[in-house]
Amino acid sequence: MGLLINDELIWISIPRCASVSIEDALLNSNLKIKRLETDTDFEPAHMHFKKSVLYQQFGIHKTVCIKRDWFSKWISGVYQLFNWIDSTKIYTPIRKWEDIDNEFIYDTFDTDFSNAVYAENTENWDIAFLRLIKESSLRDKVYDSKGNIMPDVIGILSVLLSQNHYKDNKLADYEFDISEINKFSDFIYDKFGERLNIKRLNESKPISNKIIVDDKLKEWVWDKFEKPFQKRNTLI
Repeated sequence: MGLLINDELIWISIPRCASVSIEDALLNSNLKIKRLETDTDFEPAHMHFKKSVLYQQFGIHKTVCIKRDWFSKWISGVYQLFNWIDSTKIYTPIRKWEDIDNEFIYDTFDTDFSNAVYAENTENWDIAFLRLIKESSLRDKVYDSKGNIMPDVIGILSVLLSQNHYKDNKLADYEFDISEINKFSDFIYDKFGERLNIKRLNESKPISNKIIVDDKLKEWVWDKFEKPFQKRNTLI
């Protein structure tokens, strides 16, 4: 969920970039925080929106985000996606995370899949999601163990989108690497005088699989999920 901090700074929430931890720290701080208002049945939810959408509601302000190595983020997104499918017991993953290998990635996350994900509409996202589960159809609505309605599957597929997608293919005014969260915390303190309590939430657990990270795999992921944001061989 994008947030407006003290009426002057927009935090861009990017999946698999400590977004849950940062959101929790900001919402539980003494800072003035404004949430993005959305018309959903599962409000308030942890969601992710492009910078242009945040501008529309909050106005034009400086932006800040947490960034991450593009390939590491994508692999973390695949893990989160299959872990979510498996843990909810709502759908059955077409393959367990620990059994996913390079050939599965090549066969599954092809051009048709990436085009469907980046189309950003329910019909195409549903088609993409159906390739990841054993079920032949999707439920109209899904509820958690407490009876609360859960976000559409569109929400979970967002973990595969490039972080440049959320930044509208431009750098944020302030960016901090996920490995240096302390620098983000120092930045907030220097700017607003508030020390954040950032907990490690929703962190991926190291579970082994059959994926072999090599140049072929990286080139595949780059071509399918990152290349749309390439300009003159350089990310904007």
